[in-house]
Amino acid sequence: MLSELARPERAAAWGVDTKHLVVIGHSYGGYIAAAILARHAELLGAVLIAPWDPSYDQRKYLEIPEAQRAKQAAIDFDDVPGRLGSVTVKQLTEDLLANGAELDLTHLARSVASRQIRLFTATRDDPDDQAKDLIASLHDLQAPHLWAQSMETDHDFDDRRIALQVAILKWLALR
Repeated sequence: MLSELARPERAAAWGVDTKHLVVIGHSYGGYIAAAILARHAELLGAVLIAPWDPSYDQRKYLEIPEAQRAKQAAIDFDDVPGRLGSVTVKQLTEDLLANGAELDLTHLARSVASRQIRLFTATRDDPDDQAKDLIASLHDLQAPHLWAQSMETDHDFDDRRIALQVAILKWLALR
């Protein structure tokens, strides 16, 4: 999509102001939005909603005896089948164990610290989606445009979706 918007005629046809592009992602999409922001200087910023930190889960799974990992993964990733194409819980767990450290959200902090970031977390969420290490890293880097907010809700923001939407729209209006 970004490559399409890099074509001035496409951006004009779609009525897109390419100087005001923001990516938004929730959970795994929050990790992806942060990674995209780190790699694309043309983006104004990102909204990260309960961004998943795969490295957190890798550390957790390395502490679980191998015989119990599959059972724990079935619980932790019960929403994976069907949502990530043909990826299975077993494949996700194996990839997480092999590559989770490389996917540490804090590795992106230096690349995004100067950018516009609106970050939402949920108080009733799992620790791997609360971005505590990322927020701490961004604070250490004195990120001037970080707006982080924790909402009293669950991972899906089920009972706070309208408040979440309003907060995002107000933040976007200021950009």
